[in-house]
Amino acid sequence: MIVLEQEHELDLVINLSQKMNVRPLIGLRAKLRTKQSNHYGSYSGEKGKFGLTSTQIVSVVAKLSESGMLDCLQLLHFHIDSMIPSSSLLSHGVSEAAQLYCELVRLGAQMKIIDVGGGLGIDYDGSKSGEPDQSVTYTLEEYAEAVVSSISPSLSASLYRIDGWGAPYFAANSSGNISVRPHGDETLPHQDIDLMKVVKNVTVPKSSGGLGLQLPLIVRFPDVLKNRLECLQSAFDSAVKSQGYGSHYQGVFPVKCNQDRFIVEDIVNFGSPFRFGLEAGSKPEIVLAMSCLCKGNPDAFLVCNGFKDAEYVSLALLGRKLAFNTMIVLEQEHELDLVINLSQKMNVRPLIVLRAKLRTKQSNHYGSYSGEKGKFGLTSTQIVSVVAKLRESGMLDCLQLLHFHIGSMIPSSSLLSHGVSEAAQLYCELVRLGAHMKIIDVGGGLGIDYDGSKSGEPDQSVIYTLEEYAEAVVSSIRYPSNF
Repeated sequence: MIVLEQEHELDLVINLSQKMNVRPLIGLRAKLRTKQSNHYGSYSGEKGKFGLTSTQIVSVVAKLSESGMLDCLQLLHFHIDSMIPSSSLLSHGVSEAAQLYCELVRLGAQMKIIDVGGGLGIDYDGSKSGEPDQSVTYTLEEYAEAVVSSISPSLSASLYRIDGWGAPYFAANSSGNISVRPHGDETLPHQDIDLMKVVKNVTVPKSSGGLGLQLPLIVRFPDVLKNRLECLQSAFDSAVKSQGYGSHYQGVFPVKCNQDRFIVEDIVNFGSPFRFGLEAGSKPEIVLAMSCLCKGNPDAFLVCNGFKDAEYVSLALLGRKLAFNTMIVLEQEHELDLVINLSQKMNVRPLIVLRAKLRTKQSNHYGSYSGEKGKFGLTSTQIVSVVAKLRESGMLDCLQLLHFHIGSMIPSSSLLSHGVSEAAQLYCELVRLGAHMKIIDVGGGLGIDYDGSKSGEPDQSVIYTLEEYAEAVVSSIRYPSNF
């Protein structure tokens, strides 16, 4: 491996490797901020004699990328210098290098190795005092422990940005393993679950006292579901209370997101105190939802939002006959004729939902599903036509819910507020037209800060919390609806 200590060395390596038709393995020596205070300190720190600064490293990565050789960069080298006096200083430097290693991975480098560069000191005077140039305060074993413990958790947490997408349920523990915190922020230290230990324990042969299970495994954490439902409900309850809003929040889980029976049953069970319901997009999902909701809260919603042939609509109407709060979402104008005909044949008064195409539109790749030219939903003109047809059929009272969906991963609460406000205005117009409106279905869009940056970068980050999401929804609905 060829270690680059100065930026200009890269040109020589690229030219010669191309002439000799060799793919080199390249390492970068980084100048870290971590610095010694003894006489070796002149070689360490950002002003040290050897190595590349952060700016130079970015430049090297760019040049390797342009040359089609970024995959050749596989090693990061640093050197705090000789006679590192304490394991704490060593840990600090290694952690800093681990962060840089992760950044190189994100930039596209095929990183494989961190070269710590030594620095293992000798306790010359035997005092274990850490006196500069004379003594160190650690043993060989403690040196090794400091290196491994600093690299492993730092790499695990930073490389996979667990604190971004996983908080408060997942984290990297002191061993660098994924740790599950089943009760979120309320999880006590002794309740943390080391996922690696779980896998090792259950795969131990039965002859050795284990379960003898074979990989791959599905490990379920129902407490995470329970806590998330409670947090979601709590966020909206707080927003409703702070805004002085006269109604309430009722959640609905789209079964298409996870059709595992145990998951759906747990959601209905844990969500029963909150009247938490389900959304079904296919005939099998309706059957699954009904079987689970039999044991749930009788006030929970069953929202039927999928491709509507005669069997699908009949099944939804049957659910209405069986006393489920079944609601049929109209996404296309022609679906209304089928709903009217079958409801009259089955002698059922359906609960009807309109999915509206709003003007509000996202700019990320989910944007194709939102806006006036979005794939799903009814335009304002089509909504007026549907209302007229329901009135002619004596079924305008069946129209009780307005649904919209700006798209997944809404990046900011301001965009959310804009969309909800627009929907609230439309809701009010439907009331004025005679519909017996009762519910606005926001359609989700609650994003995850995957990269932990809170930048609102499309598809990667959001700039709001769960509480701020709920606050934006409630405040935007409340004021336009007060008429």
